[in-house]
Amino acid sequence: MTADDLESSLIRIFADKGGVVGVCGLPGSGKSTLVAKLSKAFPARSLSISLDDFCIAPTPLRKSYLNVALEQEDSDALRALAQPDDPKANPFADPLTWYDWTGAASTLRKLKQGEAVVRENAWDQATGLCDKTVQYSPPADKNPLYFVDCVYLFENTLRPEIDVFVEIAMAAEESFKREKDRDSHRNSESYAGYKKMVTDIYCVPYLAKYHDKMDFVVG
Repeated sequence: MTADDLESSLIRIFADKGGVVGVCGLPGSGKSTLVAKLSKAFPARSLSISLDDFCIAPTPLRKSYLNVALEQEDSDALRALAQPDDPKANPFADPLTWYDWTGAASTLRKLKQGEAVVRENAWDQATGLCDKTVQYSPPADKNPLYFVDCVYLFENTLRPEIDVFVEIAMAAEESFKREKDRDSHRNSESYAGYKKMVTDIYCVPYLAKYHDKMDFVVG
């Protein structure tokens, strides 16, 4: 379906009730763009939440385990670090370790109960550090709608808080090209290659695993 078709469907579903819509997709697939479009369809009712705010692994810390391989542009070493035999070699290889899932679920629950939430030590995309403060305030409307985006939204603590799951279908190669173009100003070729390995090893299988559980697929 198209993004416009999805928008029409959500308008019908949430015409007289609130809820949470989760948008999944590969890195660079346009999750934030789709969330921004959908939010505009519900003026004064919607609030967008990026799971990036709940990243607990600062970029410099994650990169610290890769530095030697990155400096040497050693693709074999980077591949070994992307899926290490010894987890201690790179404890942040699996992106599922990057997030505070309990905090994200708690935030959604509180917002649905009408409580404002302050997130300390949120991840800052501009710096890669976990030093940002974010405040979420529930919309005043009696039927608020929350949009949350991340590759991974089916984790046990978070999944029950989401009412509708949306996947952006995109080929891995196209996803990688978009992500590489988007981040070219801050990532070396070696690190871009490592991120592609992470996408292939973790992101693609994750979305394939849950593809049949999506309520809507945009492509």
